[in-house]
Amino acid sequence: MVVYLRRRDRAAFEDEDVTLGDELASRAAVAVDNARLYLREHQTLLARQLALEEANAARKRLALVNEASARIGTTLDLQRTAQELAEVASPGLADSVVVEILEDIAHDDHGSIEPRGPADRSALLRRLGYHSSPGAGIRPISPVGSVQRFHPATPYAWCLAHRRPVLVPELDEQALHWFDADPARAKAVREDGVRSFMIVPLIARGAALGVACFYRVVTDRPYDQEDLALAGELASRAAVAIDNARLFTRERDASNAREQALVDAQAAQGRLALLNDASNQIGTTLDLQRTAEELVELVVPRFADFVTVDLLDAVVQDGFTEEDQPLMPENGRVLLRAVAVGEVTGHALGSAADQVGQVSRSAAIYAESLRTGRSILIGEVDQASMNRITAHPDRVDPAIQAGVHSYLMVPLLARGQVLGGAEFIRMRHNPKPFDEADVALAEELASRAAVAIDNARLYRRERTTALMLQHSLLPQEIRTTPGLEIAYRYLPASVISEVGGDWFDVIPLSCGRVALVVGDVMGHGMRAAASMGQLRTAARTLIGMDLAPDRVLRRLDETAAAMGEAQFATCVCAVFDPLDGRVVLASAGHLPPVLVEPDGAAQLLILPTGAPLGVGGVPFEAVTFTLPGEALLCLYTDGLVERRGRDLDVGLELLRDTVAEHRTSLEQRCDAVLEALAAGNSEDDIAVILARVLPRRPDWIAVLELSEDPEVVGVARRFVRETLAAWQLTSLTDVAQLLVSELVSNALLHAGHPTQLRLIRDRVLSIAVADTDARAPRVRHAEADDEGGRGMHLINELAYRWGSRATVDGKLVWLELEIPLGANAAMSGTGAP
Repeated sequence: MVVYLRRRDRAAFEDEDVTLGDELASRAAVAVDNARLYLREHQTLLARQLALEEANAARKRLALVNEASARIGTTLDLQRTAQELAEVASPGLADSVVVEILEDIAHDDHGSIEPRGPADRSALLRRLGYHSSPGAGIRPISPVGSVQRFHPATPYAWCLAHRRPVLVPELDEQALHWFDADPARAKAVREDGVRSFMIVPLIARGAALGVACFYRVVTDRPYDQEDLALAGELASRAAVAIDNARLFTRERDASNAREQALVDAQAAQGRLALLNDASNQIGTTLDLQRTAEELVELVVPRFADFVTVDLLDAVVQDGFTEEDQPLMPENGRVLLRAVAVGEVTGHALGSAADQVGQVSRSAAIYAESLRTGRSILIGEVDQASMNRITAHPDRVDPAIQAGVHSYLMVPLLARGQVLGGAEFIRMRHNPKPFDEADVALAEELASRAAVAIDNARLYRRERTTALMLQHSLLPQEIRTTPGLEIAYRYLPASVISEVGGDWFDVIPLSCGRVALVVGDVMGHGMRAAASMGQLRTAARTLIGMDLAPDRVLRRLDETAAAMGEAQFATCVCAVFDPLDGRVVLASAGHLPPVLVEPDGAAQLLILPTGAPLGVGGVPFEAVTFTLPGEALLCLYTDGLVERRGRDLDVGLELLRDTVAEHRTSLEQRCDAVLEALAAGNSEDDIAVILARVLPRRPDWIAVLELSEDPEVVGVARRFVRETLAAWQLTSLTDVAQLLVSELVSNALLHAGHPTQLRLIRDRVLSIAVADTDARAPRVRHAEADDEGGRGMHLINELAYRWGSRATVDGKLVWLELEIPLGANAAMSGTGAP
């Protein structure tokens, strides 16, 4: 529409003016419509161009994925597969690509493929692939094949630890903070002009194998989510190929080892029939040296005039090697220890040989025999052959003068492993040299001796393994909580090598509470250990559900009964609350705990004992005590106080008196208890926990009493703000105030009224609000027009975890927030846990 106006000093519009106005408006309308149509066509054209570009990009991505399917994993070689990923992704997706694999996998130790680095989440990676497009100009910091440990703050270790990709669209100053812990790499990315990068984890079959790094140096377009998805697809395909290569290599090596063991067993079966004397005299003990001496005593002088038995030093030291790692080095001379030497009376050749216990490098012929696993026979010894037999040139002439006549070297082989070797020598007075029949006989004797020696080695190793298994089924980390200082000991039985069924556990609970559990599965052996593992796992799960100790024992009783075959166990469970010092205990046929008051008075806590777990149908009862500051609680298993020939009451009294004795530290009390009760001579496993109540500290626990006044919400927020400021946790203030507002408001609106607010600082920040309503809160999904119903959903989204538990007066709703790294360190001077 067009409006024409004239001022008063001009003539009024006439018909001709109207006609002219219509003409002008008509022409303007046509021009406007032309502009509109042009704009529409222009927008359509731009949309078509954008769609075309997106289609082209999608085709390129699809082509890159197809190329990856065709090129990645063409071999079962780890390094080749990693290099294929780098070459496929550059230059299609990146200007430069680096593939880093966990050293445990690249080195392939046939064990777990999870990183075994330190607890700080650093990553030990080997670079197996690198490719850069022409003109990229990036210079690698380290060559392919090098191994580097990445700080946990770097994107590489972070990506691996969290199994999430890292996308940095633009490498600005803020993004460079990723490399604060790696100055060399920070300098390199600046100098090389890296504009954008992605770090993608290589994950296959649920396990992280390494990372793939994609860099853009000359490409202007920054990485986006579509690039990240494409990189993730390429990494996923490569990870499966890499894992396939690793599994193939491991299975191939295992198959080769099995085949070799089978060949050795078949060769042993083809030797001479068993000799009665060897069957009766060799291997009467599980002692390495005695078994070697038995072989020497058997063959001198009936088979040889002079005999030495040497074992690999690794076998003598501890008899334990890493899985699939040979005892024999691949090259060079072998480190041996002389364990037995024997000769016919009247010969002085012993002075020219290593003395028992002496360690030395083997001679060339010795090392050759051990490496080949074959006997070496020298029928007639001369000067030249004697130089090969001995590793010491100064022993050649004395040996020749002593009358060495014939020589036979036989390796000691058992279960596919080379343990050492035996040298058989005949002197000049025995003119018959060794022949092939003697070789067969010597191999049979050496084989029997080797099996006996290996049995001794395996016995020692299996005992070590049993002890390792025992400890693996027990807590690996026990730390001080905001209310307790804890010390513990676990000792296996001193006279049995079998795994025992004793266990203990310290389980952190919500709101700073902690549960102490000690139990004893009756019997020994793998079955007892397996039952112990099941009960311990069940106990941790049940206690984590905030069940009372008596209910935990009832559920454990059902679990033990379901195991069948009369599997019984005793157990005592205690839950301590640092806020009021209360401890709730329940026992299932276990020995009574010892309580030491702050003044040093000690007593046995007589609890309703109940029946052992597994009996079934017997009720359990919980008892509540209030422990003052500096009080000490001792839980233990019967192996600590029971001794053959000593009354149980005597052991309990001795334990009570020893625990009550003042010591500088809790650890010293533990040591004193074990020493006083002669724990080293126990025929049963021993588990003991000492827990000392710590005074409540304002830098650990803060409490605010609440009321039904609506203004209490603001009071609670202010209390949270001031407390977190005092604890130097201001980074959590905003979210903590928001969540406390929701908890207190919910208590006012839906749960009677709030009664108390608790803040507890441990490894996490715990926030709890008590109210007078016993109904548990739940998350419900509010409709768009609902005024409420979003509070618990907000808590569920922002809190690390949350829950509720019933109390005598209602319930307690709690939540936890993760404390930023370094915050506890900043409070270390104030006694932070």
